[in-house]
Amino acid sequence: MAHRAEPEPRGDQDDDGPPPGGAEPVRALSAGAVALLVYRRRTFRFGAALIASCYAIDLFQPRFAEVALVRALWVGAVLTGAALQRPARPRVAAIASHATSLVTAAAVVAIVALDGGTASIYSGMLLATPFAMLVTMVELPVAAAINGAICVVGGAAMRAWEGQPWFQVGAWLLLSSVMSALATWGTVAARAAFRIELAAERAHQQAREQLAESELQRAQAERLAEVGRLAARVAHEINNPLAVVKSNVQWLGQFGPSQAAEEREEVVADTLASVERIVTSVDSVRRQAGARPVRPE
Repeated sequence: MAHRAEPEPRGDQDDDGPPPGGAEPVRALSAGAVALLVYRRRTFRFGAALIASCYAIDLFQPRFAEVALVRALWVGAVLTGAALQRPARPRVAAIASHATSLVTAAAVVAIVALDGGTASIYSGMLLATPFAMLVTMVELPVAAAINGAICVVGGAAMRAWEGQPWFQVGAWLLLSSVMSALATWGTVAARAAFRIELAAERAHQQAREQLAESELQRAQAERLAEVGRLAARVAHEINNPLAVVKSNVQWLGQFGPSQAAEEREEVVADTLASVERIVTSVDSVRRQAGARPVRPE
């Protein structure tokens, strides 16, 4: 689409650098919404440069001073609107865009009226301005509609003031209304396409989040399975030595005092060997699990 631009890495940054301290908290905006604000800001700046370039034409007009003043105010309003296209304040950015659209329509009507009315070389701008809004504010049809209405009424008022026949005024109203409607319809279509793009972006983000959650659950399941395998191995490794220890302790308790010292020492040594096998097995499993082996005193 015409309005696509490279998304910024963060919603609170700008191609001119981060905003000053104390800005209001950044709202969560999608990459498409941030890219749209970047596009609008750059388009406003480019439009301000184009508006200012017409000063060279104004020099040859009879009412240069008045036209130059209106143009200067117009350029200032457009640059202000560009400065307010910040992802940190999307609501302020939308209000600034509508205000810039109103100022643009009023400035065009004023320049045409000051420069000779319908005979002005700028009179064609009354038809072109709504389409300029289509290019600049692709998702704001209300701004384009109001802009076109001001140009339509302004052009009709100038023709009526000049005393043109009613059919010429009516023809202008019809032609300019059709052109304004086309521009407004273009913004409506662009807004629908933009919303479809945002919906696709949100769906993609949700799919990524679901995939990440599934990966986390899979990792947790694998970890639990590994814990189960380790527990089974521990039980297997220490079951036999524990049986030996139990049997020897029982023998020592029942028959140890009446047996020879050499036989008791042999049973104790066998018991210590079984305990050592248990400790070795536990340490081996702990090393597999990534834990530090701990040997008892």
